[in-house]
Amino acid sequence: MIRGPFPTAIAWVLSANMAMAPTARTLADSFDDAANKGQAYGRDIVPDPHELFRSDGEGSYDLFPDSGESLNITTEQLWRPDAGNARNLKDLKSLWGDDEAIQQQTSDTQERLKNEASEYAEAYRALTSSMHRAHPDLSSDPIWDSSRHVMEDIFTGTGPFNACEVTREVTEDGITTHLPDYRTCNLVVPVAGSCAIHHDYKAGVIEHAAGPMNIQSCGAGCRALWLGRVGDNYWNHEYYNIHTQTMQVRVIQPDAITSVVLEDAWWDDHMQVWIDGAKVWWNHNRNFPPDHASCDDDLYGHGSPGLDVTSYFKNVAPGSIVTIKTRVLVCDRGEGYARLRVHFDSTEKITKDVWHISNECQAAIKAIESGFASGGYTCTNMPPATNGCISIDETTICESDLASSPVPGTSSLCREVRVEADLDFNEGGMSCWADPQGNQHCPTNDGDVTNTCAALASNPDCRFIESQCIESASDAGGNCYAYTVRYDCGEPVEIPTASVESTYTCPGGIRCMGEECVTTSAESNHDFARAAAALQAADYMAMDMSCPVDGHHNIRPDTCKVFAGEASECKTAVGGAVDCCKKPASGVSLAQYITLLEKTRKAAMLVLGEGGVLHGAWTKLTGPITNAWSSVTSYFASALDANTASTPVRMVGVEGLKQTAMKQTAQFLAKSFGKQAASMFFTGASGPLYSSTGKMASTVQLGGAVGTALSVVMWSYTAYVVAMLVIQIVWKCEKSELALGVKRKLKSAHYVGSYCATDVMDVCIEERRAYCTFNSPLSRMLQEQMRAQLGIGWGSSEDPNCRGLTVAEINRVNWEHINLDEWLAILQTTGHMPSSPAAAMGAYSMGELTEDVPMLNADGTREDTLERNQQRLQGDATLHRNEERRQRLWGRGGGE
Repeated sequence: MIRGPFPTAIAWVLSANMAMAPTARTLADSFDDAANKGQAYGRDIVPDPHELFRSDGEGSYDLFPDSGESLNITTEQLWRPDAGNARNLKDLKSLWGDDEAIQQQTSDTQERLKNEASEYAEAYRALTSSMHRAHPDLSSDPIWDSSRHVMEDIFTGTGPFNACEVTREVTEDGITTHLPDYRTCNLVVPVAGSCAIHHDYKAGVIEHAAGPMNIQSCGAGCRALWLGRVGDNYWNHEYYNIHTQTMQVRVIQPDAITSVVLEDAWWDDHMQVWIDGAKVWWNHNRNFPPDHASCDDDLYGHGSPGLDVTSYFKNVAPGSIVTIKTRVLVCDRGEGYARLRVHFDSTEKITKDVWHISNECQAAIKAIESGFASGGYTCTNMPPATNGCISIDETTICESDLASSPVPGTSSLCREVRVEADLDFNEGGMSCWADPQGNQHCPTNDGDVTNTCAALASNPDCRFIESQCIESASDAGGNCYAYTVRYDCGEPVEIPTASVESTYTCPGGIRCMGEECVTTSAESNHDFARAAAALQAADYMAMDMSCPVDGHHNIRPDTCKVFAGEASECKTAVGGAVDCCKKPASGVSLAQYITLLEKTRKAAMLVLGEGGVLHGAWTKLTGPITNAWSSVTSYFASALDANTASTPVRMVGVEGLKQTAMKQTAQFLAKSFGKQAASMFFTGASGPLYSSTGKMASTVQLGGAVGTALSVVMWSYTAYVVAMLVIQIVWKCEKSELALGVKRKLKSAHYVGSYCATDVMDVCIEERRAYCTFNSPLSRMLQEQMRAQLGIGWGSSEDPNCRGLTVAEINRVNWEHINLDEWLAILQTTGHMPSSPAAAMGAYSMGELTEDVPMLNADGTREDTLERNQQRLQGDATLHRNEERRQRLWGRGGGE
């Protein structure tokens, strides 16, 4: 609290200005400046809440954290579960519903706190002692006279407010949202019918690449390389000539080479040996043409150079080519050749060992081995083997030396394997069923339709959502053979909405009113479309709520559940032509269903009485919604209504109005769908809705409890549509599957997943798609978004979890994160959204937004909340009510 002379001075100035208001017109601008300065001062002196305390989120609080004298306190210390006879929170919760136990606990606690020596008891005694102080009656105090006169002037048109006008400007606006249209299809993984696997393996360290060369084994880990043509006098000339022979070898494993020696050479008349462009040996130190040698020497012979040339072969990369060249000068007749001896580590004999297998062939092998495909394997290129071994370049290679074959039961020495596979896991007889006409169906799935998604994938208006493996359509290694694929083929929807800005103009003595005088930081939300959707969600809770009854026929609101769903499923042939999951192409009208829901909503809200336990549960559930959108309804003076309203409108249980509302709804059903459909929803008080002569019963009642009104609507509408469709179309699937198709058409089904309906391993002939179906599109949307917030799953495809949400779970929902744009899109596309600002103002009128039961105004004579509040403010009613409540508040609990 602010103390001192400054606030007193401010109060005096404000009082003086109020008293002189009729003659102080010229001071308005100064008042604005003063008010703005006062706001700024107030913001400066009001501390930031974070400066007062901080929480670690786990029950520990720091008071005045930055003051240097902070105080830490925990939740346990605050509530003291172990102090005296205080009971812990769990014990207190157990008292719920037991009035005697609660009263006894309250009495015991009061007695204890009267004498207990604790800070808690001191605080209690300080509060109770104030009850015995004198509280004068202020209703006749002169200070209230001015207020009373001002309030009277507001509504009588006299005094300083006589010239005030309110101007409301309606602004057209709009939002764009997406209305989903989910489609589902199957994709069977293709498996190659026939494919080949190749095994490429080699052994050795060095191999011939090009030129006149011969490689021979000289024992384990030894190879002799003959360079040039071996023989005698195979060159014959009248005069000398130079012959060049070029040879190439590929060094496969250079690291395995231990030595390479130029061991022998034979020539006639002169000879040189070159390796990779370098001259490494010649038979004498003289040159020959073109190095100016001559044939006068007539040299020929055999030599053993013993020259080490290892570096030319070892210091290269694996697979490199080494070029060897011999140059021989022949004067008349002659020859020239040499021999290299290569030694290597024989344990590194495998030079290449690679299995070449395509993804398709690999998938075929896995399918055969897992039992999803039939077929086999054949080795079409098997080298002759002895005891599981073969010889390559005089190197013995055995099966154990090579990588195992990817094909079970095939030797690793095989160089080619043929695979033949037939994917037949989805071929066979489906389960039998009876259609609505009683015909028995026992189809066979040929499995020849591997892709039903082609049309959706090529449709530019459809976008891929997800692909899920059908449960039990995968092997132990996680390889899936059939998928359920979902696409969204929805459309964008433009939703018109309107915002209203109110402007107050007071050219008389009072030039401004309320927030027009001083700009405040209060936020407001004028998105009437989204506000209306949120308020509709509150009503739908009442219509889609179930509460169990105990043995005493009592209902505890905390046991109620909202938006309960029902598990449903349909079947398709995996890769086949049978599809019992298709939605009806016609005969289902979402627009008619939404109209029916709205009619039933208004009738059900009439039946929902103030005193009933269902109303109590509904109020507890819908509190977060109405609080979240309070800014939309605040403009009609809700504060006045809170002070002066005597009885909420829900308590008006006029049976005549109820009957009028329900009869109107029944007549709408009869007109839209026929009397038979209307009879599904309503009954007479003591018999059918219509007599044998076609006359409606004088007293009508809903064909189910109020809390389950939506389930009655959905069941009845679905039953009616299914009955009509069975007559109009040839439906060869089960009746329950047709009902599911209707609910999906009404956008009231949530897809959970799919599974293979078979007890045989590795067989998936029939797919079952599981859904949770709800009583309205809005129920489905709220379930989806609330479960995502609360972390509640949908169960499995074979056991869906479609349960309703409890009161405690609803109270944990953050309504600011609930998006109802899809609901608005449905209302727009079905013609239930206002098409203009004028229509929007009618739809979002004072009565629609402020009446809990708008149909109480069925005859058009009921005044709206603002008009009723104005009447309540006449005279001294407000002052007397305030004084009565103040006296009751101070006197409560004092024993008087």
